[in-house]
Formats: sequence, structure tokens, C-alpha cells
Amino acid sequence: GQERIFRPERKRISLNSAKRCFQAVRLVKKYRSIV
Repeated sequence: GQERIFRPERKRISLNSAKRCFQAVRLVKKYRSIV
């Protein structure tokens, strides 16, 4: 029964990591355009 509880949390973590990666790419693109 614990697996059912952990699965949604994993999805949340993957979503957060994806958002962080997206923001990082955006920052890099902005930095490159400035430099």
C-alpha cells in the first residue's frame, strides 16, 4: 500500500525538476544573449 502513496510524490518531484531545468535553460539563453 505504500507504493500508491509514493507514486504521486515521484511525479511531483519530476515535475519540479523539469521546471527547474526549464528555468535554468531560460537563464542560460538570456545570459548568452547578453554576453
